Amino acid sequence: ISDKIGLMSEVYRILHSQGRFVLQSCSHEQLSTFWFYHYFPRGLEIDRRRFPDFAELSDMILEAGFKDISIHPCPFEALFRETPELYLDKSYRDGNSTFFFLTPEEIQQGCERIKQDMNSGRAAEIVLEFDRRAERIGGRVSFIRAIKP
Repeated sequence: ISDKIGLMSEVYRILHSQGRFVLQSCSHEQLSTFWFYHYFPRGLEIDRRRFPDFAELSDMILEAGFKDISIHPCPFEALFRETPELYLDKSYRDGNSTFFFLTPEEIQQGCERIKQDMNSGRAAEIVLEFDRRAERIGGRVSFIRAIKP
C-alpha cells in the first residue's frame, strides 16, 4: 500500500463514531523471527522498508484521527502454520508479496538452501531456533486496534 495515511484516513471516514479499526502487522523485531528470511535474507531488508514499525504505524493512525491505540501480540502459528518445503512450490511463493521484489537468482539460491537443509535435517533446527525467538518476544504478528472518537 503506497499511501498508508490515505488508507487510514479512508477507514476513519467510513467508520461510525466509536468504530474499531483492527490491523494485523509485524513490528521490525517480529519480522526478524520469521525463518523465511534465513533462506531469503534480502527479503528482511525489503520488508523492513515496506512495513512501518509500530511507532511509525501508530503515528499514521493518530494522524488519520483515531484514538486509543493498543497493540496485541499474537502467535503467528495461531493464524497460520508454514514449513520450509512449502516455499519450494512456486504457486505457494506467489502468495507472498516479498518474492515480487527478489531476483530469480535469490529465489533459486534460497530454494536450494531449503532443499539442502531439509535433506540434512537442519531445516527443522532452523525453524525451532526462529520459533524460540518469536516466543521470547510474545509472537510473530500483532493486532493494532484503534478507536474512532
